[in-house]
Amino acid sequence: MKMQCYSDAGAFLECAGAFLEQQEAINSLPLGLAHYLHRTPGSDSPPPFFGTLSADGEMLCAGVMTPPRPLLLHSTLPEARAAYGVLAEHLREHAWPVSGVIGPTDVAAQFAKAWSAQTGVPSQVKVRMLAYTLETVTPPPAVPGHFRVAGEADTGQVIAWAQAFQIAINEPSATRQQFEERIPGEVATGEYFLWDDGGPVSMARRTRPTRHGICVGGVYTPPEFQRRGYAAACVAALSQRLLDDGKRFCMLFADAANPTSNGIYRRIGYRPQAEFTHYVFPEQTA
Repeated sequence: MKMQCYSDAGAFLECAGAFLEQQEAINSLPLGLAHYLHRTPGSDSPPPFFGTLSADGEMLCAGVMTPPRPLLLHSTLPEARAAYGVLAEHLREHAWPVSGVIGPTDVAAQFAKAWSAQTGVPSQVKVRMLAYTLETVTPPPAVPGHFRVAGEADTGQVIAWAQAFQIAINEPSATRQQFEERIPGEVATGEYFLWDDGGPVSMARRTRPTRHGICVGGVYTPPEFQRRGYAAACVAALSQRLLDDGKRFCMLFADAANPTSNGIYRRIGYRPQAEFTHYVFPEQTA
């Protein structure tokens, strides 16, 4: 088993891009993140991790991580404990701060076991998610209002809702200051979209484009505007726009335990493709 690490996203994509694109939609997390890091290289500390495992000249596993966020992992060997052991050993020996792992449930579970065996740190399931794809939008029932791109005047609202969304999904990975530093640029490049009914009532975001697809994320409707069809209208309109712009498919993730969001996405044409699990290693997250 050969472990290979890469100094930057470009080198990683050159070697692992085709491997990940064999299941492009399912691998939208590591692919999309790697493409983003290739477009916008930074000086993060610690730097991103890019790694692959191969045997007999065949790539078997690829992972991307931007600490303190979890490792994003794909493998064609869901039951190959030895492979995950090699990866876990490398990360431990090089003192990478592994806070968790996200991947298809069988893959994430095997790495979590290997990491716990290497470090003695127990793993916990944080959330199980369903990965959805859409190629054709089923229009939802009409609701008042209209779809539009978030503009500069909406930046404060987008920041507040992005933070509220983070709290709602129990993912406090960014501070208000970090949102204030990041989101104005994302609004300026047209990444955020709103459903407007006399003012913004729901939000969605386009993110992590890959060669043929793109993800929809950050879907948030404040409690006072929920159950009125705004989220379905916003996500459907954004998905159609992305398809019209030339993408073959849209991708999104939903908490498997949330029947409301899953119902919305299925009704507008999203179809479940795989279950993902996010494991955390609690002693590593402090």
